[in-house]
Amino acid sequence: MDSFFILGDVLGDDGGEADDEQPHADEVLAASQRYASGNAVAQQVYGDGRDRVGQGSLELDWAGCVERMRAAPVSEKAAYARAIGTFAQVQMHGDALRAAGAVEAATELLCVESDPAAEEVRIAAAEAIRHLACANNGNRIAAREAGAIPLLVHMLGRVAAAAAAPTSDLCATDAAVTTAATAALRNLSFQNGPNRDMIRFSGGLIPLLRIVASGQPPTPPPPGT
Repeated sequence: MDSFFILGDVLGDDGGEADDEQPHADEVLAASQRYASGNAVAQQVYGDGRDRVGQGSLELDWAGCVERMRAAPVSEKAAYARAIGTFAQVQMHGDALRAAGAVEAATELLCVESDPAAEEVRIAAAEAIRHLACANNGNRIAAREAGAIPLLVHMLGRVAAAAAAPTSDLCATDAAVTTAATAALRNLSFQNGPNRDMIRFSGGLIPLLRIVASGQPPTPPPPGT
């Protein structure tokens, strides 16, 4: 399927949702459902490098999405975080998402506990931070100031503790946690000395080394993400 859409196709000609999509109260969720990937969003924004010209940054209700993510029940928060992560993969959206409070809100989700969906939410939040921090130093600074780095290190520490157990057998969720947290820390550390110092002071190298030593290292994320 061709992944290049006009914005009217995504939200509906009248600014609402497209007729063939499940309605969403949140336009960012609706648009992310239709685009399905950061690559499709990039084609919309930048064009395909051939015969299609990009339309520029998407003017969606980022702040409204952040507010609804904060207010949503835990079972729905991961969908909002994934939607933010999808659009954050386009560099042009990074500053607008930061201004809407997306970095702080995603950091808050790293603290979600005591719910069956908590791990899914934390993984989605770490992935959103990873994309927000890619090629955007302002978002790296905002994430550090919001307290994301110790929380990401804590995610790794939980997996490292499981990996060190005598009967260790990391599951797919453990691998997803490790990949999401390490990818976020990698992007947060890029060309940012204070963030690298914070990772070191938070003990970030120790759990990662323990996981690698267990013989069950994380799958590297795609380059440039």
